[in-house]
Amino acid sequence: MYFDHAATTFPTPNRVIKAVSDAMRSVSSADRGNSPMALDASRKLFDVREKVATLFGSTPKRTVFTMNATQSLNTVIMGLFAPGDHVITTSFEHNSVLRPLYYLASTGVELTIIDFCRPEEVLSGLKNALKANTKAVVMTHASNLLGWVFPIEEIAAWCQEKGIHLVLDAAQSAGLLTPRIDQGISAICFTGHKALLGPQGTGGFCISRDVDIEPLLRGGSGVQTFSTTHPRQMPVRLEAGTHNLHGLAGLAEAIDLLMEEGVETRAAHERRLRALFYDLLKEEKSIEFYGAQEEALGVIACNVGDLSSGEVGDRLAQEFGMMTRTGGHCAPLVHQAFGTQSRGMVRFSFGYTNTEEEIRLAAEALKRIGS
Repeated sequence: MYFDHAATTFPTPNRVIKAVSDAMRSVSSADRGNSPMALDASRKLFDVREKVATLFGSTPKRTVFTMNATQSLNTVIMGLFAPGDHVITTSFEHNSVLRPLYYLASTGVELTIIDFCRPEEVLSGLKNALKANTKAVVMTHASNLLGWVFPIEEIAAWCQEKGIHLVLDAAQSAGLLTPRIDQGISAICFTGHKALLGPQGTGGFCISRDVDIEPLLRGGSGVQTFSTTHPRQMPVRLEAGTHNLHGLAGLAEAIDLLMEEGVETRAAHERRLRALFYDLLKEEKSIEFYGAQEEALGVIACNVGDLSSGEVGDRLAQEFGMMTRTGGHCAPLVHQAFGTQSRGMVRFSFGYTNTEEEIRLAAEALKRIGS
């Protein structure tokens, strides 16, 4: 049984697999020639770009492809700030946000990390951290460890009022929630292989018209070959090298599938499973949950007795055939808040393939481990 959808959704839908397979048999490089095959590849690239732009309330020209959310966040963060700028982030962030920001802090960018708090208190923390030189807030839409969802619409409205950017890590929320550039978000960074149900190696970001980012990568672009500098026009300005068009064909099919099923349908399914899991175990004295009462997506974290998270994960895998994620989850500040740096947490993250029967079996397995 697979309970690690927050890392990578499994299994990939058959339609997505077929789209990737078909593309590998028929698609060449996009934007690199005028042959019928090359032109067809360019049309397919524009098609998926248009679908992503529509999903996130953006435009194709302001939609950029990368290989995952980490590359997307690095591109935006490293290209947006300069020494003397001030940036605010939260204690809920993944290292894909924290490490680029820590690096920038070593180069003269001023960094404020607001204290750990409940989701509804984040905006207050951001307001208290605001300075005259604040350029942006960089934060997650949903915690990869706790599943907590943050009030992004309110935060985006406040950022617009103050004239600062909001850079959103949507790695966990894309496909389950509906963040949109046209709702005041400056940048939405996503990956294809989680709730969007696309292939690994696909991701990207959408940016608003008022965001100017220096490229992270420079090189082949298919245009302006004799220029010594990388082209400035979007989206090629932020896309150097050959696209993963085979993977993007799968992402296009995954978005079609999402539109057919509905974002809220998927999110509601995950929330029901999380609520059932918690209800089945909340009275168990040997099981400690972390932030389980908050509004969340289908992610929940716990520990069992005095066991380390690794021990629990090993037993779940070996004795019950259940795959979870244990340890630090690249979320160090969350563990500092709960005092779990040494033992970590056991994370269950539910997805579109999980059933209520599987949830009941998982709860029973934890009870047996804790007995």
